Amino acid sequence: YNITYRSVFDSEQKLRYSYFPKKNFLLHQDSIDTDVKYLVRFSQGYYTMEQWNDTLVFNTLRFGQEAGWVNPEAHFAFHYYLNNKAGNKFVLQRGRFAGWNRTVIKSLFTRIKGN
Repeated sequence: YNITYRSVFDSEQKLRYSYFPKKNFLLHQDSIDTDVKYLVRFSQGYYTMEQWNDTLVFNTLRFGQEAGWVNPEAHFAFHYYLNNKAGNKFVLQRGRFAGWNRTVIKSLFTRIKGN
């Protein structure tokens, strides 16, 4: 499991961190609109930018990843499409339960119980 997701019941004190670069270079200053300014403020500076094929994606890190304890490379639960805004109808934690199945749920309870 990814120890970045910590349980209050963990006996091990060591904690590993994952680094996600902001990739601000994906935002061109002339393309920053009001939505992006609100998103940066909402994320309190904890965000990253990604390019998913032809779509520019703004991730807010504050809400965690979609089953990140299983896959440290998982998408973030709160992501906003900057150049495909029609896909943002249900933006709040759109992927929180994406990919969940019996194995993922079992691993969640195992992670909660600690090491």
